[in-house]
Amino acid sequence: MSGRSKPRIAISPTVHPDYGLRTQRHYYQALYQAGALPLILPLLPGVAGELLALCDGLLLAGGGDVEPARYGEERHPSCDEVEPERDAFEIELLWAARRRQLPLLGVCRGLQLINVAYGGSLWQDVSLRDQPTLDHNSSAADGAARHTLRLGEPRLRALYGGAEQLAVNTMHHQLVRELGAGLIAAAHSADGVIEAACGGADYPLLLAVQWHPERMMDEQRELNWLIEQSQAGR
Repeated sequence: MSGRSKPRIAISPTVHPDYGLRTQRHYYQALYQAGALPLILPLLPGVAGELLALCDGLLLAGGGDVEPARYGEERHPSCDEVEPERDAFEIELLWAARRRQLPLLGVCRGLQLINVAYGGSLWQDVSLRDQPTLDHNSSAADGAARHTLRLGEPRLRALYGGAEQLAVNTMHHQLVRELGAGLIAAAHSADGVIEAACGGADYPLLLAVQWHPERMMDEQRELNWLIEQSQAGR
């Protein structure tokens, strides 16, 4: 493909030094290799709509924790590396993308941010959950450690040929607690944790997953979905 024929996928920015280009490289390299032109957005409050007018799709990437005050809680000591500026701008991007009906993929923090924006809440750390919990926060940064999910939403199952189970990597210490109104739970781990969500009738082109498809070189179907939907909407 020539550069002009590739769908342009916006990637949300970060302000935290530990979640800068070094981490975002996984996203833009994976998107480019899959056939998209990735564009890391500048953090410019108030112009999300103008920025997305130049793009065909949006990826809300992983990174630090969402500020707990956004879902009505005080910050627990286990919750760190918050990025309030990024939270505000990504919520602005989310609503601008919904207005334009742009395909949107949320990854890890992206799922958590979307859930909070829709009025949901998070467990600030897996240790705080009041039920037995799997090891969701593996130290294997390459994504080698995996656990199995149960796929419950037809749109997500369709990406995997109708499969009802999926093995994914697991690198997160926060969890969806209460699902936001308007979101549909799409996958659960064996301990009952929501690991994926889809948009409802008002935004069917929204998909958010807790795992990291950009690090699953054998399975990047969520990224392929984002690219295909972005190409179709041009």
